[in-house]
Amino acid sequence: MAMFRNLSIKQKLLWGIFFVSLISISIDTYLTYTDEKKDILEGIDASLKVAAYGVSHILPPEFHDRIKDQHSISDKEHLKNVTLLTQFARETGLKYVYSYMKFGDRIRYISGSDELEDIQKGTYDRFFTVYDTAPDSMHRSFADGKIRYDQYTDQYGSFRSVFIPLKTANGKVFIVGADVTMSSLTDRLNETVVSSVLFELGVFMVLFLSVYAIISRAVKPLTELTGYTEALIEQNFNWGELIRSKVISIHETKHDEVGKLAKALVQMETTLQTYIVNLKETTAAKERIESELAIARNIQMGFLPQTFPAFPERTDFDLHAILEPAKEVGGDLYDYFLVDENRLFFLIGDVSDKGVPAALFMAVTKTLFETHALEGNASISEIMSRVNQELSRGNPWQMFVTAFAGMLDLKTGKIVYSDAGHEPPVLLRVEQGVEILRKKGGPALCFFDDFSYESDTIQLRPGDALVLYTDGVTEAMNSERKLFSAERIKQALQANIEAEVGPLSAITQRLFEQVKLFAKDVPQSDDIAILVIRYYGTASR
Repeated sequence: MAMFRNLSIKQKLLWGIFFVSLISISIDTYLTYTDEKKDILEGIDASLKVAAYGVSHILPPEFHDRIKDQHSISDKEHLKNVTLLTQFARETGLKYVYSYMKFGDRIRYISGSDELEDIQKGTYDRFFTVYDTAPDSMHRSFADGKIRYDQYTDQYGSFRSVFIPLKTANGKVFIVGADVTMSSLTDRLNETVVSSVLFELGVFMVLFLSVYAIISRAVKPLTELTGYTEALIEQNFNWGELIRSKVISIHETKHDEVGKLAKALVQMETTLQTYIVNLKETTAAKERIESELAIARNIQMGFLPQTFPAFPERTDFDLHAILEPAKEVGGDLYDYFLVDENRLFFLIGDVSDKGVPAALFMAVTKTLFETHALEGNASISEIMSRVNQELSRGNPWQMFVTAFAGMLDLKTGKIVYSDAGHEPPVLLRVEQGVEILRKKGGPALCFFDDFSYESDTIQLRPGDALVLYTDGVTEAMNSERKLFSAERIKQALQANIEAEVGPLSAITQRLFEQVKLFAKDVPQSDDIAILVIRYYGTASR
């Protein structure tokens, strides 16, 4: 499973198609085998039935009326009947045809075909021989007069047979039957399976080659961007003109999400280069390394809105946020902006890794959310699903992102949100106090590239606040290896439940300080991000 995770998107798609095709071939071969077996058996049974009735016409009409005991017919007449029936069996392609009668509780051999060698040697079956190994189906046909087909094994071999009960003019019951060997049935079925498998393999090869060509063409620009992104890190955030021109070409020729991602990478590379050029001009080698990390942190923080109050002209809501990476740069993110006069989009997320790769992935994640949230009237669940698809396609480091995104209607206080495996938010209710939201969520982004996320709602009343945070808060650990936990979040926020007490920043600051106080001297092991939104209502405008 670990090996599969490390494959490229193209390889995963091809392996997926291979396994699906293999399953399809197996199912189709099984169904073909089942249908062919049914048809072959029906054809064989029809032939057996005709042959069995033929036995009743080959033997003289009064023949079975004469049978009373082992002396009813002469050896010469018996040999003549055996010879005729043997010739009939060979001409019809059957193993044996025969006639039996029952005297008392014993079934007796009356006449039937035999092997030519046995006839020539005189070792053929004798008239009126007891058939001790007669199958149960033959006994039942004697008892109820019904025609039966059966597969069985006796001293003569394994057969598919038919037993047809008939009556003589004097009312005597005799059974005529015919056998075909199971080996001949198996041979025909094997031929069917082989031809079906060969045909399916031919179809698979044509389909696989066609899909290979289509997938190669579709994922080529993503593969190129993956390589260019890795090169961006490997080459000290400096592509050079050749790679930069190739990324710009992808942006100009692709008018979909791939093109937007290429544009974001170009902008990122340009911003990074500006800082790196300044770095090289002003610092020595050791200071340059330290400055690069500081610059990366500034770039990351520059991606996030940090001016508070964020919307000083608005009185119907307020918000405040804190982000503290565990390293110089990290993978936590938050964002917010007005989609229009009456709708506020907000987001908090956590990339699975840390450092520069997580910061790059964070920037791409934030850019994709912003692009989709501003480009139209897509629902919050549609935005989450689209971002998931695009991140999954361009994910060379196999990272994943937990995210909680919502849209606050500033007229009504209603929040429509979608959750991708993120920590449950905390609600500060004016009347009810602190409560942890029982959210409806889905898996983290990049777990399943085709997952359809759902949405749910939260109703805020004037004065209510929504507190969002990353797992750097709940999983902060002290020297006793105890976690801060969601319960301690509730306790830390208990002092802030009165809607009008203190500035909104007091909530984020108090929660952050409580986490630091809890951990004490234990180094911060994960990024911490906190975003608080308070709704005042339209009456406050």
